[in-house]
Amino acid sequence: MYKAIAILSFSIIALLSCLTLLMMIAIFYTKSFQSMWKKSPSLALFHVSNILLAVQSLCCAGQWILFALGVIENVPENLFQLLSISHAGMVITQFNYYSTVALFLQRIYHLLFPANAVKRFNTVVLSILFAASLISSILPVYTLIAKSNAANGRPVPEGCYSIDCLNIADTVADFTRLFQFSYALCRIVVLNALGVYMLYLLRKHAKNIQSVLEKKNNSFARYVFCLHVFVQMLPFGIDTLLASTAHIHISEYIGPYGVLGCAIDFTVQTLVYYSLLRGERRKVVTVKST
Repeated sequence: MYKAIAILSFSIIALLSCLTLLMMIAIFYTKSFQSMWKKSPSLALFHVSNILLAVQSLCCAGQWILFALGVIENVPENLFQLLSISHAGMVITQFNYYSTVALFLQRIYHLLFPANAVKRFNTVVLSILFAASLISSILPVYTLIAKSNAANGRPVPEGCYSIDCLNIADTVADFTRLFQFSYALCRIVVLNALGVYMLYLLRKHAKNIQSVLEKKNNSFARYVFCLHVFVQMLPFGIDTLLASTAHIHISEYIGPYGVLGCAIDFTVQTLVYYSLLRGERRKVVTVKST
């Protein structure tokens, strides 16, 4: 990968992360976290996970830009620093994934049982998903410790601007790699199944939804799923297919597409929610004035 392409990609990631954080400030200024938590805990946690992703992406982009410019030296002593921020992103991604699952489950529950109280459902679901998020964070921490002690000379090869191509010994056992692949596959299947079922229910019950708040939350959940498919899952699937058949890696041509896709994802999600929130407030003001 050319250095200029890497710097450009990480600069875009940094810009998107800053925009997301600014929009988050505007969102929580308009609607407090406490108010959002009372109405939808899963939505509040989802926004928190996006804030954490934006901060981590900004730090990751800054780190690799400094590395590309030679400010961070390519020596084994800096390997832990290079690995830690990226592995922190893996942990935050687990939190974001389970927050997304909780968001979809809440929408599905509202559509299937609109008259039922949702407080107990939220408590049970969030407790289970929070525990799962903590457990799934153990593996990234384990691999961080294992890899940080396995540097060989210059840890970053020429043209590498990602932890995926670092020059370190293979310290991860076959069983661990198999578990990582199986777990990632299960995550994709579960999220897609929930998303598709949610879209089906939204279409089926569209005429029965009268509340402005419910319409806004349903629209946002729909955008979240569609964005995730197009800017993260689709590029990952194409890259996997090309790598296994033609031995071509997208990252060699367009830079760190995974981090860039994640940045586009949480930025557009935040923009969509901010637009829906402003539209809701304009309707409230219009009704009061009439």
